[in-house]
Amino acid sequence: MISEKPATTAAGAGQARGGDLDGAAAAYREAIRLRPDFLEAHRNLRNVLRKKGDLESAELAGREVLRLSPADPEARKFLDELVAERSGALLAKAGALAAKGDGDGALAAYRQAIRLDPGRAEAHQGLGAALLGKRDWEGAATACREAIRLRPDYVEAHFCLGNALAGETAAPAAPAAPAMPDPAKVPAIAARQGQEQEDTRTLVEAIQAPEATSAAGSSRSAPSPFRQSIRQGNELVETGDLDGAAVAYREAIRLRPDAAEAHNNLAVVLRRKGDVEGAIQAFRTAVRIRPEAAEAHNNLAVAFRTKGDLAAAVVSCREAVRLKPDLAPAWYNLACNYALRGDAKQSAEALRTTIGLDAKYRDTAGRDGNFRKVRQAPELTALLGKPEP
Repeated sequence: MISEKPATTAAGAGQARGGDLDGAAAAYREAIRLRPDFLEAHRNLRNVLRKKGDLESAELAGREVLRLSPADPEARKFLDELVAERSGALLAKAGALAAKGDGDGALAAYRQAIRLDPGRAEAHQGLGAALLGKRDWEGAATACREAIRLRPDYVEAHFCLGNALAGETAAPAAPAAPAMPDPAKVPAIAARQGQEQEDTRTLVEAIQAPEATSAAGSSRSAPSPFRQSIRQGNELVETGDLDGAAVAYREAIRLRPDAAEAHNNLAVVLRRKGDVEGAIQAFRTAVRIRPEAAEAHNNLAVAFRTKGDLAAAVVSCREAVRLKPDLAPAWYNLACNYALRGDAKQSAEALRTTIGLDAKYRDTAGRDGNFRKVRQAPELTALLGKPEP
């Protein structure tokens, strides 16, 4: 006997294959309206919403899948991943808001992350740091103590608690994307040989390049408008003016549309501002221009992970380490992505390579909430030791 899917579900699957995610979501919702207990439609809706980057709606759909199929381990795993991804996205948003000076917005984002995932120490420490900025000493101390309860060796939380008890406002800001190396900490993309050597300084590190020389080869010319725009963008980021930095990098792109480093740095800023889709588009442009640039592939992977597309993040990480096997942050990102997917074996393999390249990642991984799902697995305990109870 041949069974047929309802027309609305088949239409949704076809639209999803064709790239019309909004149309697919509408079709699946209509199927659910007509048959509220249609498990496959709920699953497909959940998957499409995740691809769209609508993690909040995807989580709600995922909870409905779990309600309809409580014994399905895949449904529980998927929901756990979504919660971790949403929490990470909220922390990235909070960090971006704090960098822009929007303390109230950062507080709201940290509190939302805590409501979603109360066991994430980074969210409590971030809240504590934000409350210090408001001179709410008692609230900051409470938040920091909770972060320390969840992670007793959390250095930043102890420091934040000390500031709260002493009535000091200076506290280390919570990272924009906790436990995930920021692409800004990876050098951007050096200019191709044969091109004018530009200052491709990223937001944190610099790739030093000589100024262009005159025809005589002895005197230095004034910086080009392109170079001035890149430098201005870098300086604005360092002062926390992400909007101004984006304007500067877009001007650099206008002057030289084929400059992958300008697209890369714009993407870093957009991701920090919470514009994940915009960041992905800009990173993709950088990769299209410079497909051999491992750092750009790694940065694209971070953006995909922020969006919640772990499959795409793994692909980009794999390409980054293929191109540059000693790029430790890319290996670490790969380990995190596999851990979030619940794949302990591949996560451990990637983490082993990471630690071999840079031993500091052993301690980082031991404190990293992204490994929580697989932390008890033998492969991880062999690398990191048994987790504290």
